[in-house]
This record gives sequence, C-alpha cells and structure tokens, in this order.
Amino acid sequence: MRTSGRSLVSAYGRLSVSLLAVGASVGLVAALLLNQTTPDSSPRRNKVAVAPNANADSTSAAPGMNRSSKLRKMFDRKTFTSESFLMVETDESGRRHKIIDDVAIFERTRTGHDELSRPLQQRLEDFVGLHERFPADFRPGRPIMEQSRRAASALGSLSLDLYVIPTNRGWLCYIFDDSIIEPRCVKEFVSGVYSVALDWRERRGRGYQVLVHGLASSRVREVRVAVEGNLRQVRLENNVFFYEASSVSGPRSIESLRLILDDGTHVTRTFF
Repeated sequence: MRTSGRSLVSAYGRLSVSLLAVGASVGLVAALLLNQTTPDSSPRRNKVAVAPNANADSTSAAPGMNRSSKLRKMFDRKTFTSESFLMVETDESGRRHKIIDDVAIFERTRTGHDELSRPLQQRLEDFVGLHERFPADFRPGRPIMEQSRRAASALGSLSLDLYVIPTNRGWLCYIFDDSIIEPRCVKEFVSGVYSVALDWRERRGRGYQVLVHGLASSRVREVRVAVEGNLRQVRLENNVFFYEASSVSGPRSIESLRLILDDGTHVTRTFF
C-alpha cells in the first residue's frame, strides 16, 4: 500500500488493510487483524508479506505496546500514515494463487484512456521505489506502465479514476488519480479472491468519510459491505471494487466485507 503533500495528508486519515499480518522481518506490527469465515472451508494459512508502508511514522506501535493500545492511539489521531498487510491463504492442497492469473482486465485491448498521466506514473514509481530497501518478498518491482488499464472512473463524491498496473515481478498495483490516496501493490489475493483497503478522513461537523476499495479476482460476482448494521451494494467492475460511506461515526462503522463468488460461495471478512 504512501505520504505526499503534508497539508493534504493532514486532511486525510488512511489505513490500508490489504489484509492481515506482515512479516516480523521488517519490524512492522500489524495494526488491524481481520477474521475470515467461509462456509464449509477451513483453509490452511500461510503468511506472506506484501510491501510494507515505506512511509510509516509514529503510528507504528512502540516496543511493548499491544494491539489494542496501538489502535486506541491511532484512533485518537486525526491523521494517519497508511500501512499495508496481507495474509495469503492456501487451500488444503497447498495451492497458491498467482494474482495476475486471477484477473481478466488485461485481456481487453488497451486504449488511450488506459494511459497514466506522467504525474501519476511518477507517484507510482516513487511509491514502489521506496520499497527497494526491503527484502525481495516485500518489493513489488517495476510497474509496467505500457500495460496499465483504467479499471473504473467517476468513483464516489470525489469522482475518482482508478488504474491497475502489473509489475515485472508479477504483482498488481492500483492508483487513484488523487494525490491524497496512496497507491497499493498486492502480490497475491487472500484465498485467491480479493484484497481490500480502507481510507478515511474526518470532516468537521459531518462525521467521517470512509472509502472501501480493493482488487477482486474474476471469480467474484458481487461485493457488499456492512455499514453500521446495514448491508450496502459495492460497485464492482474490471476486477476492482469501491464504496464510499459518508457521514459515519468512524472507520469502525465499516463492519464487514461480503463477497459472492461465481459458484455461489460466500466469503465474509470482518474489520477491526
């Protein structure tokens, strides 16, 4: 999963939850642990780290600080620096899912609308470049800009465009055309199905605005999100999904993500 324009970042609270535990070898502690339930399935878990946030600051837990105290510290702040986590899960046969094989967006012919502007290219290059200091398993690699695709446009009240870009190491990165939302780069889907991230900001006198977004494999037919007890439809197209919750009480208002696969299987991921 990112700090640009300090004045803009101070207005935006964001936390990438591209899901579950990052490797201890990079010295980062997972800020959010997510619990998954899939009917009639108990996959064996195999932790694999995604590139951690190279811009992590004082939101990282101090030595000896437990998870709950870290969360309290983070939610007491008005601004956040993003952190990225992933837990890759294998099935009983130990099969691993290669993310590039699970999406269909690159099968269509590329057009001029799929090209990233030079500023967007530079932001993404800078983001992945910051991770070159980490071990190989944490480095997304070089984005292949000539294979970029615009996956969605006019998203939410900010009318965002979202682009997906493969890398030369087989990862997928995606980036919004908005400088206050960080790019994300993912090596593998959780259970071969999806990755998910949250970004939020507090709007004075109007509660919180929370963005839920991520990548979904071509096996995903429908995505919904539970917000303060209500199940909402999530926009899903071209292997990306997006939902904007406005004027909610906080990030914890986003309770769970629910996916329906093409075979009818339901997958639920609970936040916080």
